[in-house]
Amino acid sequence: WERDAARDAARKLKTVRCHDAACRTLAFVNDGALLLTGSSDRSILATDVATSKPLARLTNAHKAAVNRIISIDANTVASGDDDGVVKVWDTRKQTACGSFAPFVDFV
Repeated sequence: WERDAARDAARKLKTVRCHDAACRTLAFVNDGALLLTGSSDRSILATDVATSKPLARLTNAHKAAVNRIISIDANTVASGDDDGVVKVWDTRKQTACGSFAPFVDFV
């Protein structure tokens, strides 16, 4: 979306199809060049914003629906799910480097 100040309105710039199931969370990283999304299908997807092409997909990243995703630094992402599990991901290896369940409910 882009805000058109002259018309006091917003206009859609692009639609990106990321998941077959509902997209429940998103985060822009790398200065907005990359879009990370998490879904109720338990996957995490990295999409190139300029081309709308998927770059990486972690299928079954969690045992429950992914509902939070944040970028910690250039190579680390954290995600949370409906069961209260938080996972920390190394984006270079596309693997979880840590997982813990500090919550009894969704993150």
